[in-house]
Amino acid sequence: MKFPNLNSDEGNVLIEAVGFTLVSASLLLVGGLQIFEAQQTVMELSSLARNTMRSVAIDPDLDWNAALEFQQRQLPFFADKEVDFQVRCLDRCLAATKVLELKLMLDGYTADAYGAIGE
Repeated sequence: MKFPNLNSDEGNVLIEAVGFTLVSASLLLVGGLQIFEAQQTVMELSSLARNTMRSVAIDPDLDWNAALEFQQRQLPFFADKEVDFQVRCLDRCLAATKVLELKLMLDGYTADAYGAIGE
């Protein structure tokens, strides 16, 4: 098999094609990994929001900070991360049973959980 002379135009095209392929493949790999990481963060944050809302729904006297910290300890993904939260009443705020929204925020990602909390 005869290899092309790398000093010719044909050899330069071969080198450019291989270089372009490697750069394109690495960009696709990095982009795919970033999308996977973002998806994992959102799924973990949604799970944390649902579990925190369930904890408070089971025991309405439980402090929101304590419930969130306990649930964070259960998920190793959140071991060293600071998660911000907001609790908002959506319906029947003065009634014995309230419909609440829990919103968690981490690094620009948000997750919501809804629940009915009775006194």
